[in-house]
Amino acid sequence: MRDPEEYSNVREMLGGFIGKRIAEITQHDEDEWAEDQLSYVQLHFEDGSYLKFYIMDDDYGFDVHTEGT
Repeated sequence: MRDPEEYSNVREMLGGFIGKRIAEITQHDEDEWAEDQLSYVQLHFEDGSYLKFYIMDDDYGFDVHTEGT
């Protein structure tokens, strides 16, 4: 396990996803929410891998920009 004080960058953490194609975008379902009240968005890739982003607070979610649509 990495030392929490050690610096890391996005390419070290998520570099394995570069170039992969997203096949689906999902979120928590009602049963999950009822169980633990955790919100997330999950990106599913064609190769079966996924990346999950937890949304911990209304003030600290994520930004969506869709230029040209």
